[in-house]
Amino acid sequence: MRTTGTLKVKHFTPFLSVAEEAAASAREAWSPQGGHLHASSGRIVQTPHAAEPYKVVFDHGDGPDTEQPCKTIRECEALIKRRTPTPSLRNTSRDSPARPI
Repeated sequence: MRTTGTLKVKHFTPFLSVAEEAAASAREAWSPQGGHLHASSGRIVQTPHAAEPYKVVFDHGDGPDTEQPCKTIRECEALIKRRTPTPSLRNTSRDSPARPI
């Protein structure tokens, strides 16, 4: 006996769906840091001969610099954003040169 029906084929796409992107973003935002100290600043450095292609170097101001390897620049940027303080807002109207009257 034959059954007739449609075969649902899942197509491959390199792009994430909106739901997959939201889930990845949520995982990235809430990943546990395990008691790491906050840094005053961080910078991304390319490491071509290492296991991971990039690393973040954190400056702690009063202590030694620390390093964290990353797979992508986006991952490095998210790590810096999580571990460094948000800069305070400043008035940029004073940055422009004085206008002659």
